[in-house]
Amino acid sequence: MGGGDGKPQVLSDYERWKFGKLDPNDMRFKMDRPRCNLMAFGLDFGLEKLTADELVNCFDSLCTCEKEHDPENLRKLRDRILKCIERLDAKTAALKAKSD
Repeated sequence: MGGGDGKPQVLSDYERWKFGKLDPNDMRFKMDRPRCNLMAFGLDFGLEKLTADELVNCFDSLCTCEKEHDPENLRKLRDRILKCIERLDAKTAALKAKSD
């Protein structure tokens, strides 16, 4: 979890980047941007209403990764994105209420 020196990994990575010891282009993240983008943009087209099997069929047809998709992983990704949207909506509503 940490950078081996007792610091959180993100702090260690930041310090390595800051001092020129880390190339951000070589970093690997758990997040898969093409799948996240496909899911996020697809929500406007009804992806939140699809069953797990329908979601897999959709991603197998549209995703550029050419890998088989796991229904549980896609469900979790959809849930994470929907929760993020809910939090953003709540924060936006709170900020709007403050400015009124």
